[in-house]
This record gives sequence, structure tokens and C-alpha cells, in this order.
Amino acid sequence: MGSFAGNASFDFDLVDGDTLLNGPFQMQQSELDQLLTKGDKFFFCRGQFFKGQAVGSWSFRFGDFKAEGATNLESYQYQVEVIGDLHTAEGNMIAGKPHGNWEHRVDHIKNGRIDNVPFKSVINFNNGVPIQNFRIDNEDYSLMGRFLRDGLAHDVWSLFSNQDLTDTESWIFNEGHLKQILISRNGQTDTIDEYK
Repeated sequence: MGSFAGNASFDFDLVDGDTLLNGPFQMQQSELDQLLTKGDKFFFCRGQFFKGQAVGSWSFRFGDFKAEGATNLESYQYQVEVIGDLHTAEGNMIAGKPHGNWEHRVDHIKNGRIDNVPFKSVINFNNGVPIQNFRIDNEDYSLMGRFLRDGLAHDVWSLFSNQDLTDTESWIFNEGHLKQILISRNGQTDTIDEYK
């Protein structure tokens, strides 16, 4: 699947000599030997196809992990604590395109538990086009804005500092055109006008 190779489980129909994905789909890759020695690049995706197009609920997970800390034997299985970052994207698909709210987050894992969330975004899609309000957060900033029905940036997009609430940037859009940027730092506001 693109540059990813791993174990896949899927159903398909044979149509005119070609395979057409149809039904549940799951693909993953993880290497225990790699995890225990130099680190593992893990990925997992699960969803559903209907006549070759992604539909319904989908989940994508990508991780870069190393073994850390204690191991535990539970129900005849070893459990290994890991450290690393886990990227997760989840949402619905209609006719192969994102539809509805999609959440993307990055969890920093330490000692087998979520230590912090350095990135999180929630974006609403309509037939693959971002629409309505969105929010993106990282450890330092939060960005909030709005898209029109055709996916164009519109109104005020605001960037807030999580450390200093007086530090902000406001990007003013009109149907996809950036008209003005207002930058507030230390009680002063600078204005950058009219982008072509």
C-alpha cells in the first residue's frame, strides 16, 4: 500500500480479471525483534471497502517505538512498555473521500502510557473538502478558523500562544484570499495588508 508493506486481510471481487476490494480491510506491520533492539516503525489501518471505494469508519495509526522499562507476563503473553510517538487519524469515508469529523492526534508514549499530546486537530469534511470550523493544537499554539463549503479559507483564522494569551495572530481571509494579518506581541499590534 504505497510505501507501506505488511500483513493485510481483505475481501475482494474479481471483476474483468482485476481484483476489486469489497468488504472489511485491515493492514499492519510491526516487528518485535526490531522493537527490542533498535526500535520499530509500526503501522495499522482498518476500514471497509464497497466496490473498490473506501466507506464507513477508518482508523490509521503510525508509530515509532522503542522498548523501555519493565516487561510483564499476563495471560501467557509478554507485555513490553514502549516509548515513542503514535500518530492516529480516525474518521468516516464516503466514496473514497473523508466525510464528517476527522481527528488527527499525536500521543507521546512513555513507560507504556500517554505522557502528553503534542498535536491534535479536528477538521470536518464534506465529500473530501474541508468545511466549517476547525481547530489545531500543539504544545505551544492553538489555531482556529473556518472554511467555506467549497473548502476556501474564510473569515478570521486566529493563532493563540498557550504560554502568553496576549500573543496572537489573526489571518483575515475573504473567499480564499488572504487580505490582512494582525500580529499582537507585548501589547503592540502590527498589521500586514492586502496580499495579492
